[in-house]
Formats: sequence, C-alpha cells, structure tokens
Amino acid sequence: QMEPIIAALCPDEEEMFKNMMRRMHNIARIAREKDVRVMIDAEQSYFQPAINRITMELMRKYNKKKAIVFNTYQCYLKEAYDNVVLDL
Repeated sequence: QMEPIIAALCPDEEEMFKNMMRRMHNIARIAREKDVRVMIDAEQSYFQPAINRITMELMRKYNKKKAIVFNTYQCYLKEAYDNVVLDL
C-alpha cells in the first residue's frame, strides 16, 4: 500500500504522486485491453525502491489472468539477486 509514502509528502507532492499513480493505472489498464505488455524501468538506482513498490502494486492488480506489467532489475547492483528472490 502507498499510504506510508503519501503521508511523507507535502500537499503539492501528494497531488503529483496521485496524478502519477492515476496515469500508471491508466497505462496498465489500456495495455491489458490492447493485450500488450508494459515494462517499468528506473534508470537511476536511487529511484529503484520506489519504482519497485509501485510496480509490484500494478502487477498485483493487472497480472491476475495474464502478465501485463513487468519489473526490470539493475543486475549490476549488489542487491539485484536478493531483490529478484524477494519479488518471486
């Protein structure tokens, strides 16, 4: 759940976060309707924990019948293997 993240944001950041989540859900929903896949990737490693959490939420919602949303892993990072194992 995203509530702990949202609680730490100022009102403007909270609004931006909610808009971003709405857009991400729209992308995933349309991808499911069009039978295409979405791969989510964070290029900067410092964004990865937040992106992983958002991606897992989207995967739980949209990957029920078929895999639509996919996460990516920065395998050059020391913790990459542990992250993959945790997500499985």
